[in-house]
Amino acid sequence: MGCLKLTYDQGEGVEANASSIFWQVYKKGGSGSKSCVEYYRYGFQGEYSEEDSETGWNSFELRMYDPVIGRWNVTDPYYEYWSPYVGMGNNSINYVDPDGGCVGCLPLAASLYGTDPALKAWTGGAMILQEVFIYGGLNLDEDGFSQLANITKDHIAGLEEGRPSMSEVEALIIHRTVSTNYPGPWMKSRSRVKGAHFYIDTDGTVFQTGSVNISIAHIYNNSKQMYSDFYGKLINTNTIGIEVVGNYKNGKWDGLTPKQVGATAQLIEQVMNHYNLNKNQVYPHEKIQRKTEGEGQTVLDAIGFD
Repeated sequence: MGCLKLTYDQGEGVEANASSIFWQVYKKGGSGSKSCVEYYRYGFQGEYSEEDSETGWNSFELRMYDPVIGRWNVTDPYYEYWSPYVGMGNNSINYVDPDGGCVGCLPLAASLYGTDPALKAWTGGAMILQEVFIYGGLNLDEDGFSQLANITKDHIAGLEEGRPSMSEVEALIIHRTVSTNYPGPWMKSRSRVKGAHFYIDTDGTVFQTGSVNISIAHIYNNSKQMYSDFYGKLINTNTIGIEVVGNYKNGKWDGLTPKQVGATAQLIEQVMNHYNLNKNQVYPHEKIQRKTEGEGQTVLDAIGFD
């Protein structure tokens, strides 16, 4: 934690200084030798920061950060998460945001431009990173597979067997796997199988299992399953499916792991950017079909999507 110091001064008591999970420096108590707070200026993620004496906020290159609530106080210049004020995807243990720009900028730039140009872009300005993150979308190859560093290709041919090509994408559908593990190995043992284009495992690994050029059977296009408002409108050839690993037991869906939260938020953002979708075009599975309550909504709630 950014700064931790405990000093015992006999007869005077204990003096303690520490940083909270969101990097707020606690006020010192007692007396004794000089506090590390007076000298420590690298509070948040080890980054140099100036604390505003009036507000207590930390000033970074692109915006101000409030360590009391773990939020930025200026909107995100890269629109990385659904709330423009969210800090590190609500997961400051696993993610860093060195300048107040975005958690995913550096790996995204590195995946497209290589290490040296990415680092130059990171330290030299926002122009390349903004182009990559906001407008780069999924960075697909000619076969319809993403080349981004946060997405792992795990092609399962059975998902595409006999399937028609995609038309214009009109919606993104969020599913759960109803399992505790990524089902990729099992699906590979089948010559033809239903599934989704993307899977997110409990450790945050994002797998792309099928080409986004080809429709995958992740929804049932029949009037018994589909609600009337969506029947014939949202079909497999105009929707992308994301499955988040999680089981349903005793009337309750598994919660997302912290790594799943960050990975899911990032992937949904990338898909939306690539296909120019808005929030109203992202649906939990149970919204469009007669499925178990909370299937996709638990995912959207976990990442703060509203």
